[in-house]
Amino acid sequence: MLPKQGHRDNVNVVWGPISQWRFLKANHAIIFVSQSIYQSIGFSVQSDKIVVIRNGVDTDYWRPPVTVIPSAQIRLVSIAGTSGYKGWHYLINALKLLPASVRSRFTVTIVGTLPDRATRLERCRGDWLAEQVTFTGFLAEPYSVLQAADIGFVLSDAVETISFACREMMSVGLPVIVSDFGGLPENITLGIDGWVTPVGDETALAALLHQISALSPTQLTQMKQQARCKAEREFGIESMIEQTHQVYAWVMSSTD
Repeated sequence: MLPKQGHRDNVNVVWGPISQWRFLKANHAIIFVSQSIYQSIGFSVQSDKIVVIRNGVDTDYWRPPVTVIPSAQIRLVSIAGTSGYKGWHYLINALKLLPASVRSRFTVTIVGTLPDRATRLERCRGDWLAEQVTFTGFLAEPYSVLQAADIGFVLSDAVETISFACREMMSVGLPVIVSDFGGLPENITLGIDGWVTPVGDETALAALLHQISALSPTQLTQMKQQARCKAEREFGIESMIEQTHQVYAWVMSSTD
């Protein structure tokens, strides 16, 4: 994904009508994996060669658990990784803005390469809430972690397209909190299967978490069901493959 600030520096090859025309001439088809990428490049040249095909996930593998593990707390999880731009620290810092009685409603599990102590201290301003935040380290198979979770989060502030992790978590039946960066909001029907929060805005995120803390078990269950339904309806890898196949078939027929 293109960084939110200064992103034009990364797309000079296709910036401006002449460069875009040359880019189109040099390619038989151009596939964008999210509408946001297409819009951020700002194509002023219209062409049938340009297609948006969002990434698909294996909804048969990423499926809700047969047995739900109950919990009195709301279990937040991210399998998006721990690179700085993934924004996991925004969630931790937002939790610290909540009253203790509300903050205690949540636990957090973050899957990905373990950030060193200095990084955690720096990004979380000296306190990463070790009593309720678990860093698992890298997991080759994070599915088991998702089985014991309630809500996912991907709070990226850079380098994001559509997010496989977001779609995988929704496929498992988790509503997801996303930032409004890149293609992340394209995954969410607001308030139905997830939430969208301003990128990097910890105060807004804290307010959202406060709202989420008041959800009833029935409301949360309904959102989980809606997330799974969305994944089955829109995120299947079969649809992505079929759309990509159609583009290749069109290219082959148009270049004969």
